[in-house]
Amino acid sequence: MAMGMALWTVGSVVGLGALLRTDPAAFDAVRLAGAVYLCGLGFTTFRSLRTAPQESTPAGAGERLVLRGVLSNLTNPKILVFFVAFLPGFVSSGSSSVSAQLLTLGVIFLAVGLCVDSGVALAAGWLRELARPGGRAALTMTVAAGVTYLALAAVIAVEMLP
Repeated sequence: MAMGMALWTVGSVVGLGALLRTDPAAFDAVRLAGAVYLCGLGFTTFRSLRTAPQESTPAGAGERLVLRGVLSNLTNPKILVFFVAFLPGFVSSGSSSVSAQLLTLGVIFLAVGLCVDSGVALAAGWLRELARPGGRAALTMTVAAGVTYLALAAVIAVEMLP
């Protein structure tokens, strides 16, 4: 997730936020990519119900999880709105360079997000023991995650309708 935030920070420093603010089609393209990605996550989550639970982590799972975190952050409409509309509101045009201010604010946001996400990851590791693969709690959480992904994709898609 932090890698995605770092990319958004760099994007805002180089003017991506300004571009997305002025080009509604580009803004909608990023939102549509987010909806498509959430649909993919939803279907992948439901498809995982058909496979037998694994006790060990398969090879390459770490890289896939990192990629999933980066993609979910880059296609998250809330993060997009934050970096395009909210963050620039804290930039002062009369003081130091706008790029330096955006970079500083982005790094602060990234650091806070990294701390929160790390706490969530640690808690999830602890809770994993309660939701062993193949158990009722794991099945319930998998179904809830799939429904949530598809619902979020539907909300984004409906918001994009004229």
